[in-house]
Amino acid sequence: STNRHLSQGAAEIEMLVWDAKTLTLEGRSRVIAGDDYQILAHVPEGYKTAAINVDRKPVQSSSHGRFLTVSIKRGDTASTEWAIRFERTTR
Repeated sequence: STNRHLSQGAAEIEMLVWDAKTLTLEGRSRVIAGDDYQILAHVPEGYKTAAINVDRKPVQSSSHGRFLTVSIKRGDTASTEWAIRFERTTR
């Protein structure tokens, strides 16, 4: 989900893929210059986030219970690649 549109991401998410082998959610979003763009992801029970990258650079995030928020702000309007890698905490 995102904070940018009533459709919660359908308008600006250009690509979204789940890689079950690497436990990585990868996406590409159209981010508007100066916009405080946020991606909200559910972290399932038994998992935690291992790494978060935006345009292949590590970024910080915040957590609220089982939800993770990744904030992106760009100086230009462009497609922005992002990835959230998870790891299992229990088997």
